[in-house]
Amino acid sequence: MFANSHSIGRSQIEQWHRDRFAAGGRILRIEAIKASADGTVTVDGVITSKKLRRWKIDSLSARGTFHLRDGKIVDAKFGMRPFNPLQVW
Repeated sequence: MFANSHSIGRSQIEQWHRDRFAAGGRILRIEAIKASADGTVTVDGVITSKKLRRWKIDSLSARGTFHLRDGKIVDAKFGMRPFNPLQVW
């Protein structure tokens, strides 16, 4: 989420959230949620945003990976989900 979370202050976190809301990001659909014994939760879904639509992309398959410790998110990563075109056949 942040390059070095130990040096991130409140103002940087607030700016990150403002930027996310300004992008108009929305979750269109959650397709799978997987949790592992080590505290990792992976969420696969379909997202959209103002920025994607400006690039003429209506939606994108995405994955969020969250690492939890003591019931709190300690790390989060977001990215495109691998796509296998043969799965739709």
